[in-house]
Amino acid sequence: MVLILPPPPTVTPHPQHETVETQTALVRIFNPASRYKTQASTYRYFGPLLRFDHHQPLTKEEAAKFKGKEDPNRGITYWGFTLSCCLVELFGDTKIVEFKDYEVAIATLEQPLLLLDIRDQGAMAAGSVAALGSVADRLVSQAWSRYFYLETDIYQKVDGILYSNAHNGEKAIALYERSEPIILNAKIQTRPLKDRSIRHLIDAAVAENNMNCFEPYS
Repeated sequence: MVLILPPPPTVTPHPQHETVETQTALVRIFNPASRYKTQASTYRYFGPLLRFDHHQPLTKEEAAKFKGKEDPNRGITYWGFTLSCCLVELFGDTKIVEFKDYEVAIATLEQPLLLLDIRDQGAMAAGSVAALGSVADRLVSQAWSRYFYLETDIYQKVDGILYSNAHNGEKAIALYERSEPIILNAKIQTRPLKDRSIRHLIDAAVAENNMNCFEPYS
């Protein structure tokens, strides 16, 4: 098993960056009926919950009582470049796609995004290891995300992180609230996940990733 040390790095970082150019389409699956009342362009300021959440960490006392807390200064949102990536990230653990109230957002960028690339050798160049994108211990990956976010002299004031998702290795993005003006300015289209117009994409992703669908299309 790979040893993933917490930050700071033990070697001098030489970070690699990736620019997501204008007119690039990003994809997200969200649930407007969730407790967070998520919309296509909203950022979650409650956390830390997920892999690269950079919210202020909970104290031991808080962690014993709560899963997360509101952080008015730090918000996060997760995107992919394909519907397949989003499906496996959301449903990969159960391998069953549940349509329910989920919607798909496609955001076509009008401005570029600057991302810290931690895929493959990029992770070691940043001072960690590639397993950071798939490690089960979220406290470690969250700590690194905070470090990347705060240490702008080392990593630049990046909009977020580009990583390989833990389920099928496709490119995925964690975006910090710094990127919010760019996402708000993007051209965003939404449709229900069960929309028949994207059925062929879902069927292909399900087949390619050895998954199943929980309910029929309506």
